[in-house]
Amino acid sequence: MINTVINSVATRSLVVERVMPHPQERIWRALTQGPLLEEC
Repeated sequence: MINTVINSVATRSLVVERVMPHPQERIWRALTQGPLLEEC
């Protein structure tokens, strides 16, 4: 008899929501452009 083991991987997500006093475009640029990250 052959025993088969099936490993399942649980996937988890973390969502953090914050209200920022900046326009969405500025926040997006800060998150996606490296030099702007250094200014934070």
